[in-house]
Amino acid sequence: TAVPCGLEWLRQQEPAVRREVLEELAEHSREDAIAILVESLKDENPGVQQAAVTGLIRIGGSAVVTRLLGLLREPPAIRNMAIEVIEQVIPDALDVVLPILASPDANVRKMIIDALGKQTDHRVAQPLLRGLKDPNANVRASAAEALGHLGAREAVPELITLLHDDEWVAFSALTALAQIGDASALPSLLDLV
Repeated sequence: TAVPCGLEWLRQQEPAVRREVLEELAEHSREDAIAILVESLKDENPGVQQAAVTGLIRIGGSAVVTRLLGLLREPPAIRNMAIEVIEQVIPDALDVVLPILASPDANVRKMIIDALGKQTDHRVAQPLLRGLKDPNANVRASAAEALGHLGAREAVPELITLLHDDEWVAFSALTALAQIGDASALPSLLDLV
């Protein structure tokens, strides 16, 4: 089903109508439906915004993530909704998400690492390992936290090197090592004491 007169028509409708249209659009994975759902994240009505989030999660996949990537530099409310959707659909969109880790914007890299860190799919471990060497300390700290959540034993040697990084990065590395629980980190941890 198409929106009768497009996005402009939709914007002129009452919130209840906008929500209903978005719920119907969520039944489709066409590019135009995804575009309208993404634009509806900017709606001033929280119910409409939530319908857009729910619809985008329902559709999922790479096409949704590709559209959402442009919102990662928007104001926090819109950016956070985009990240919420990305976190939910990452398993089916890794091919689109992983290249974002090379973004020149450290904030975007950190947001993607945070989203990857909420996954339980071990396929994200290798890309997260590269984040431990990021030039930005916040990105390194986020990568450490994500790898700890994932329980990625292969990260232990690099996490040990981060114990001598900036204080908050070292704390994230320490927490990750505790979560992973690999005995090979014990001598390095004892040296800190």
